[in-house]
Amino acid sequence: MERYALNEADKRLIEIALKVLKENFDDGIYRHTVGCAVRCRNGHVYQGVNCDGIHGSCAEYITVGSAISAGEREFDTIVAVHEKHWNGVIPPCGNCRQMLYVYVIK
Repeated sequence: MERYALNEADKRLIEIALKVLKENFDDGIYRHTVGCAVRCRNGHVYQGVNCDGIHGSCAEYITVGSAISAGEREFDTIVAVHEKHWNGVIPPCGNCRQMLYVYVIK
């Protein structure tokens, strides 16, 4: 398995995701517990948090949807975070993996 070394741009993306989560974190109701940031190939960065509910949406969906709504179609890196995870970064759920495969990984 090949290891991926984080560069400064990747670390900045994690910081952006942690910041949007910190600004919107809701520990009592659990509506906003995951932050996400995506960097497009042109360098633009979009961010979002999950919106939980009966049929909630993951932070990755909201963030990619925001980028697509702004006209973006080419993505470079995406990261999801949870402030209580041991290193902050969390893996995508199965639904997000499918969405990332369709929209981000080409």
